[in-house]
Parts: sequence; C-alpha cells; structure tokens
Amino acid sequence: MKKYLFILIVSLFFGGSVFAQETHHWTCNDNDFLNNMTVAFWVTLDGNYVGNPDIQVNNYDYDIEIAAFVDDDCRMSTFLFSVAPTLPLYVMNSVHFSPAGEPVSFKMYIHSTGKEYDMCDFTTTVSENGCGSVDDPIILPFHTYFTKDITHYTGTSDHYYLIASPVGEVSPENVTDMLSPSYDLYYYDQTQEKEWVNYKLNPGNTNLHPGFSLEPGKGYLYANSNDVTLKFIGAPFTATEPFEVSLVYDAGANQNTDLIGWNLVGNPFPVDAYIDRDFFYRTNLENTELETGSGAIAPMEGVFVRATSADDNTLNFSTTAPSKSGEQLIINLTQNRGVSIDRAIVSFDEGEMLPKFMLNENNTKLYIPQGNHDYAVVRSAVQGELPLNFSASKNGTYTLSIDTENVEMNYLHLIDNMTGMDVDLLQTSSYTFEANLNDYESRFKLVFAAACEDVEGDSESFAFFSNGNWVINNNGKATLQVIDVIGRILSSETVNGSVSTTINVVPGVYMLRLVNGDNVKVQKVVVR
Repeated sequence: MKKYLFILIVSLFFGGSVFAQETHHWTCNDNDFLNNMTVAFWVTLDGNYVGNPDIQVNNYDYDIEIAAFVDDDCRMSTFLFSVAPTLPLYVMNSVHFSPAGEPVSFKMYIHSTGKEYDMCDFTTTVSENGCGSVDDPIILPFHTYFTKDITHYTGTSDHYYLIASPVGEVSPENVTDMLSPSYDLYYYDQTQEKEWVNYKLNPGNTNLHPGFSLEPGKGYLYANSNDVTLKFIGAPFTATEPFEVSLVYDAGANQNTDLIGWNLVGNPFPVDAYIDRDFFYRTNLENTELETGSGAIAPMEGVFVRATSADDNTLNFSTTAPSKSGEQLIINLTQNRGVSIDRAIVSFDEGEMLPKFMLNENNTKLYIPQGNHDYAVVRSAVQGELPLNFSASKNGTYTLSIDTENVEMNYLHLIDNMTGMDVDLLQTSSYTFEANLNDYESRFKLVFAAACEDVEGDSESFAFFSNGNWVINNNGKATLQVIDVIGRILSSETVNGSVSTTINVVPGVYMLRLVNGDNVKVQKVVVR
C-alpha cells in the first residue's frame, strides 16, 4: 500500500459549532470512561469505498455516520471526518473505553437513505495506542443486508413461505439463520418425479445437496420450527431490465399431468418487481395457504406462475410497474375475524385464465369450475352467471367479500344454493355463512351484469305442491335435498325425471336443492 504522510491534529467536541446543526443517529455514552482511543480507517460498502469528497464541508461528510460499540453500548458516534480530502481516509477520535481489551464493533448509518448497516466484518479490541494509523489504516467493511421474518410451523397451522434471494446467487449456508435450528428448504423442479427437491439429502440433516444455491429469479419453499429472521447479506441484485427467467412447460415422462406448466419463480430485485403475467399464486397473509395475486411482487417473495404452452418458455421481471388495465371482480374468502384463506377472480378483459393450484389439497379452497377444470381466474363477458364452488377444510364460519375493480355493475348478486340466500352485493359487499366438511362444493353462484345491460332473475321454480305431495320437475337423474334455515341437510334422495314426493318434516320454511351434475337449483318452500 502506498504510504501517505499527514500531520494529524484532531479535536472533536460535540458541543462545538461543527455539530451544532447536525443530528446524530446514535447517542454516545461518554460517562465514567477514563480512556480514549483514535481510530484511523477506510470504509467499504459491498466492496466499494464510501465517502464523497465533493460534498465535504470542512472535511466532514455529513451524510455518513460511523459509530463504535462495545456490546450494545455506543462509545462514539461521528460523521466521516477526512484527513485527506482527496482520499477515503477517515478518523474517529475519543472512542471511550475502560478497561483496555474490550471488543469494539462498528456500525454505519447513511442519513440520505435512512438505512443502518451493522454487518461489519471487523471487530477489534480497544487499546491505549489506538487502532490503525494514517499510514496504516484499518478497513471497516460493511455489507448491505435484507431481512425476512419467518413464523414457525406447528402441527396444526403450518406456516410456509415462498422466498427469493435479493442479492443474486447465494448459498443457503450464507443466509443467516436459514439452516437453523430445524428447517425445510425446497426448490420446484418439474423434471423430478415428486417435483420438490430438498436441500437436505437425508433426514439426519447432515448431507446437503451439492451445488444447491438460491439463484436470482427462482423461488423456493421454506419453513422453520422456530421464529427466525432470515438475513441476506450482500450487494443488491442488479440486472438489465427486463430480467428474463426460463420456464418449463412439460418436463416429460416424470411430469405429473396435473402440474404441467407450473413454475416457482422469485423476485430477483431488492425492491418491488412486476412480471409480464396478469395473475400468479402467492402465499396468503398468514402464510398458510396459496391465493391468487396480481400486481407488485415484494422483495424476497416467490410466486407460482404457469406456462401455457411449450412456446411459453420465458418470463420477465421489471421494477417498473406496467400500466394498469382490466376490469375484474375479486372474491375474497376469509375466516376467524378476517384471516385471509383464498380468492377467486372474474376478469372482464383479455387477461389470462389461471387454473386452480394448491400445495395442499386438504386446504379450504374457492374456485370457479369451467367444464372439467377448476379455475382461480376466469374470463367472462360483463353479463351472465358463473358457478362459484367452495370446499371447507374444517367446519366453521366463513365470509365471502367482493371487490369490484374498474368495472361498473348494475346487477351483482351472490346466490347461496344451499340456503337459498340471495345477496345483493351492490348493497352489501360481504356474506357470512356456516360451512361443513360434507357440504357440496357447488354451493354458490354469481349473477351479474354491467351498467346498461339486462340480466335474468333467478331460475324458474322447479317444485310445486299438489294434492298433498311435492311435484319435482326434473330432467334425468338428480339429487334432491331438503335443507333447514341454518343449512343442515335433513334428507337427500335420488330422483330420476320428474317425480311426486312427500317432505317429512315439521311445518316451517325449508330449501329444496336439486343437483344435476353442474346444474344446481335451489327453491324456498313453506311446509304447513
């Protein structure tokens, strides 16, 4: 290293005029310490020297503040003071200590960005002789870092996360707390028989997958037995935008046909990013189930997308938000005072249709059946009727709420095929109901029309009371159910064609439900 000779005369008084107009990020503890030392240092951030001589005032860079700590006790805090205005060489005077030999670590705060850096690799011990010199300064190497809080998984409420690296390619071993104490880490690979590849090659956690690293643009499935904070350390990922990620449509002989086209990708950038897809799947706010998403993808977030054909083999990430377009109804499903579970979307533009995708088929799901397939997002003309199916993972109280986005409706009703309830969603935006595990999934339907359009009302009545019996008008084989006002199925029988039948119940109000394949009719009746 080339030597530079300087005559150093430094006096830093916190009550002096130099700092009178500046506010420090840290408060220094300068009580009851008899000894002081001076530190001469260079500062690097992610391998690059920091400090800007062009903005120095009387050799001070008031944007960057360095502090010395013994444990959590701040012993000195100062803005960068340069002893050589043309070089990134700085000093910190009067670092308090008692006795000599205490370990000292350093932190940096950049006032213009409001970001604190405490991942300095350098720790020294205080000494009466100081630390470093103008001729031989120490280097304080700081690193950018990004954190993601992880809630532990339990036997009754598994929390899993779709994660991504914001610092480019990194080994899991270099992500703080990722591999402790007990964890699961997978990547999604359609060429594998079971699709998921575990970072751990055996249950003993002693044999790790060779060459497994978190790559930019890819997503990973992660869970931990404890509450931990993952810390990604390193320079923020940068790339020419849009950043392209490869997709796989059909992986061949090992491919589960139900999973053709699905890919787990991740935001490669340390800021919100967007993809050239209208919709995707992300974990819900509780990190317990998947739900449809659109718009911004958060830093360190992974999402599932679907390639629609062999030619659909790339996806682009960008930090620039696309122009917002499209009209859609968003149907949200919640439970237990607003805990998000799932959602389905009806799109009224040319956006893509998104098939229903679940990591755990035993979870509660909300979906729109079309033909022989289940969808989370469907396209529709702004008029008509759509089935809205629901399957509960446990008995309980659920709430459907509807948001309209960029679409004006003059008719929007939710029909509960089980209870016969007709909810005008233009008057009330939510509907709360009781559900059981053995309920039919074809429980709801949406009836809607855009402004200036007409819509037909409910289906014609199919049940009539005549000569002491109920006459059921029906084509083909169907299931006839009698349901009370709180949704309990009192009887269920198979009918073939139109029939005459009795309803053996006490007088009251009931719902008759006729299920013929995907065709479900519900009619309120009064038994006297």
